[in-house]
Amino acid sequence: MPPVTRFRLLSPSAAAGSCPASPKQAVLTPEKAERQDGRIVNLRALAILLVVFGHSIILYQNSWSLYSTVRAVPALDLVKRWIDLIQMPLFFSLSGYLFDARRSKTSLAELLSKKAKRLLLPFLSFAFFWMVPIRLLVGYPGYQNRSLWDILWNSVILGSDCGHLWFLPCLFFCFVLTWGVFRLLRAMRLTPPVVYGVLFLAAYAAARYSCRIPGFPGSAVVRNVAVNWVWFCAGLLLCRFGDRMELLRKCKIIFLLAAIGCSAASLLRLLPYDRVTGMLLLLTLYLWTPEGTTPFTGFLSNHSFGIYLFHSPLIYLTCSQIPDAHPCIVILLNFVGFGGLSALLTTAMRKTKMKRFLGE
Repeated sequence: MPPVTRFRLLSPSAAAGSCPASPKQAVLTPEKAERQDGRIVNLRALAILLVVFGHSIILYQNSWSLYSTVRAVPALDLVKRWIDLIQMPLFFSLSGYLFDARRSKTSLAELLSKKAKRLLLPFLSFAFFWMVPIRLLVGYPGYQNRSLWDILWNSVILGSDCGHLWFLPCLFFCFVLTWGVFRLLRAMRLTPPVVYGVLFLAAYAAARYSCRIPGFPGSAVVRNVAVNWVWFCAGLLLCRFGDRMELLRKCKIIFLLAAIGCSAASLLRLLPYDRVTGMLLLLTLYLWTPEGTTPFTGFLSNHSFGIYLFHSPLIYLTCSQIPDAHPCIVILLNFVGFGGLSALLTTAMRKTKMKRFLGE
């Protein structure tokens, strides 16, 4: 195993290994940032493990109503609730961390084209040819007495019930929204700290008041963006100002203890502000994750997107066919069996021309 080095939150310029002599020199592409920062690899590997395990035990979450089981497992319900506090904030923040938002010369057309290929093409492909067919095969409750057109238009396109794939259009609009707000704020000739501060405050306000968004066709997508844009912007801040957080690095044990305490309070329903807990957990993970990578974390990181796309629909097989089996059997099938199958399918698909449907 490679040696674990001391954690450093890096700005793009610091990750490049040199002090920025000019704004142009400070620009670091997402690809270079990821190659030069092993923590991003490790964090993405952790994120996909959390998501896959969370999907694997969702049958035992008390608040999940699609399928039921006679076997109550309070410990797994607790674990799933904790995973829900951090899994999507971590995924969104990683995208924000690698988003080179300061490259203001990137046109909107270029951004839309790139992100449509990366996110919307996989969204439609896996919705139409993977998730929906599997759900129809197992008699998914949400599709009962509905036409195929109704399912594809309302559930998938308008986002009322697109399963785990909701993440993709949500992330697409997070990119577009961030680009637009950046262009607007930079046109006002604000200093970078003010730009990033206003951006984060706007995202936090959107999350805070997302519950007031009225219902209309497509409102689920808008609400998802409002709720999760703040995590994307948190990743931007961690990337942009990471090298100025010396005090935070010195106090990382305090943040760890605070994250543990807030997690316990949230799970015991003593702390109603899950976003505060999510922020503490997010910062703690970025502070504590080592830079040294392993072949295993590298593999998971490289294949995380495909694993995410393939895995979730497969759990409907166990949830619908053997919901009352022993939890060890269900979890083993969901996590090891279907998780491994998702990794194999991703590996095979990336070796063919069909990798374009993975956004590559």
